[in-house]
Amino acid sequence: MLAPGYNGFDSAKLFEYINTMIREDSARGKVIVLDTLKKFTDIMRKDVASKFTKVMREFVSHGGTMICLGHVNKHKNAEGKSIYGGTSDIPDDVDCYYIIEEIQSTEKTKTVRFENQKDRGKVDKTATFVYSNGNMANYQELLDTVRTLSDDEAESLAKINEANKRLEANKEVMDSIKAEIEAGNTNKTELIKAVNKLTLVSKSKVKKVLDEHTGTNYKKGDRWNYTVKEKNCHIYSLINHNDEDTYRRQM
Repeated sequence: MLAPGYNGFDSAKLFEYINTMIREDSARGKVIVLDTLKKFTDIMRKDVASKFTKVMREFVSHGGTMICLGHVNKHKNAEGKSIYGGTSDIPDDVDCYYIIEEIQSTEKTKTVRFENQKDRGKVDKTATFVYSNGNMANYQELLDTVRTLSDDEAESLAKINEANKRLEANKEVMDSIKAEIEAGNTNKTELIKAVNKLTLVSKSKVKKVLDEHTGTNYKKGDRWNYTVKEKNCHIYSLINHNDEDTYRRQM
């Protein structure tokens, strides 16, 4: 591992070092990991990024391997997925490109999923890993905690994480809905009006939260259900469940 100044390493001379390996035909079998990419090139300038990928392509054609770690934008896309932060030249020119999404984070572990965005060969479309989130004596000890999850395990965790995100995002409205139901205000129309007045959240948003958490599966985020009475009147009641803190500790 080389950092600027360590053993005379100068990150500004990376191209020079790589060109030397190309010229001396010593690139074969070499694997270079850049953490992070923006420390070695300007990912926001197309001309600079294009020059970088040209040199990397030559390095790879001589048998080397380049693994680059980048950043994503603060804001996700419409589907809630992360977006690469930089010009399109880098992802356009690489052979394989993954986005890493955090699936779950607890006091003990963190789970991440690699989602393939581009490939020029046979690679896994997704790969999910879990590793310790606690303090480790050294880096090797941390690496030793990494294990691969099966597709079924990963999908189950992703659903739980998505449910927990909705619970956190909707907490204020959910607390008001729960309080109104417990107070006996169980008619859907009146319930929405009361929560709208109490929280100043729009009626459409209150209805959306009410619908999102309607059902019988507590683990999926359901917190209440309804029965249909005369004149299609929806009457809500809280579902039976274990203590929420206990549920979260089990995740």
